[in-house]
Amino acid sequence: MQSPENQNLANKLAAMHRTKNPFTQLPDYRYDQLRKGVVCGRCHSLSVSKVKNQFICENCHTEEMLESAILRTIDEFKLLFPGRKITTSGILDWCGRELNAKTISRILKNNFHSFGKTKDTYYE
Repeated sequence: MQSPENQNLANKLAAMHRTKNPFTQLPDYRYDQLRKGVVCGRCHSLSVSKVKNQFICENCHTEEMLESAILRTIDEFKLLFPGRKITTSGILDWCGRELNAKTISRILKNNFHSFGKTKDTYYE
């Protein structure tokens, strides 16, 4: 048998329970509205330059290896556009076309499962 205080507390907690997360509502945006490019992992600036096998932020001077920056950028793409397939040309466009398609393709092949064998190949 529960005490009246415990029952009262249980009723208050049940009344406060939220089944819908208020933080899941995203603003409206479209792919063609967004600026494309690799973002600095530290200060989130789009002012990064590719120097050999790494990106260097012109804002905070953070250096990040090319592959880890591309993988982070792919994660951001997946988060923003969960319904879009990950393709070499799509990621090349999302990264700002500063990279080589062969580099993107190699990173995708090494880190994701590919589906298809033609130019319609996508990765998950």
